[in-house]
Amino acid sequence: MRKLLVIIAISIAMPFNLHAQKIKKHEKYNFKQTQSEYIDFKKIDKESKIIRGNYNEYFKSNKENPEEIAWEYLQSNHAIYGLSKDLKEVKISRSCETSGGRYVYFSQYLNDILVCGTNITVYIDKENAVRYILNEFRDISKYRNIEKEPTIANNQILNIIQNYLSANEIRQISQPQLVYFESEDRGLELAWQINVYEEKLQEAWQFFISANDNNRIIHAQGMTRYATAKVYDTNPMASASARTNSNIYYGITNNYKDNTDANNSDLERELKEVTLQDVTLISEVRNGVTYYGLKGIVL
Repeated sequence: MRKLLVIIAISIAMPFNLHAQKIKKHEKYNFKQTQSEYIDFKKIDKESKIIRGNYNEYFKSNKENPEEIAWEYLQSNHAIYGLSKDLKEVKISRSCETSGGRYVYFSQYLNDILVCGTNITVYIDKENAVRYILNEFRDISKYRNIEKEPTIANNQILNIIQNYLSANEIRQISQPQLVYFESEDRGLELAWQINVYEEKLQEAWQFFISANDNNRIIHAQGMTRYATAKVYDTNPMASASARTNSNIYYGITNNYKDNTDANNSDLERELKEVTLQDVTLISEVRNGVTYYGLKGIVL
């Protein structure tokens, strides 16, 4: 039993890798990209000159609440981060405590609608000092005549997706959310964001569909990525015995034994890389940001 437990522990500890291949021809990447450069411990947007990352900050406040400290910092430094003085476009999304301090997260809004993929992270250490900032807000001040209301209802978008994928059966795995999406070809657009699952090919998709331009797919991204892992098949003693045409015993033959937590070349030789087709990459949309995880079959 002890040997079996050792084998299982080693197998589970092997890292997963996610293939980054495109799923099919229907994928369309249209999220506007930004270019940055690093100057004096700061990441600077090349076009707007807005600070995208400030890695050597020290801002001390008299306040004790980390969220209030983060608000005060952004108000005091709004210009260098491309924010309005009154922070009317900024809403706190969440905060979390760590052993080293607290992270406070903000999202960007326009007309009380979330701007997709936006996030400001303010890190506050245990001494209540702001130490670094990451800024993923979009520079949208240049846009004029921005649409505020959708003309395409959210109950139409599944039919648009079904026609686009030429799919017989799809189901939604997230509720449609009205967002602003900054695309490469048209700039800031009002869009419906939704995640769906295509049943026949068993593929998950994320779509951004124009809320005002009929049948326009702004962005379509396949999210199903099979995982790979290195495993023993079925255990290293059996595979080594078969490979060498001899009897291999754990703890007795050659180097097939515990190596005090260090890598063991003989045991590693028996690892086999496999595709785990029952483990897929899943996603969950929170505040316009897609969070990914692994999901398998529940027995």
